[in-house]
Amino acid sequence: MNVWFGSQELAHTCNSDCARVAAYGMESARLIWVRLGQLCGVANLAKMREFAAVRLRSGLIAQRAVVFISAGRKFELVVQGADESVKLADETTVTSVIVVDVLPVGLEPPGQHPDASSLESKGSLR
Repeated sequence: MNVWFGSQELAHTCNSDCARVAAYGMESARLIWVRLGQLCGVANLAKMREFAAVRLRSGLIAQRAVVFISAGRKFELVVQGADESVKLADETTVTSVIVVDVLPVGLEPPGQHPDASSLESKGSLR
């Protein structure tokens, strides 16, 4: 799976141990890193369901389909498909995602997130 980030700031926070711990705390930072690694290692989004304790749920942000991926009990990764022609509902076809946010569980983001066509820079875990 190709994993991109919706902003340079989010890419830095997710990829830097110090920044991740400062933002989310030690245990949550570790779980976020594990979940990002798992996401990079799967062939498609559906394969994420094979990992223990991973929950995926669909939602909408700014009228754009997203998937919330659990990262422990406190946080969720919010991803959208990198290819707008691929429907998130068919998880077996989603092979590239953009992480647009990391949110506390149960908190729906109020603002809009950029779509794949308007991203200025993409960072990759790989």
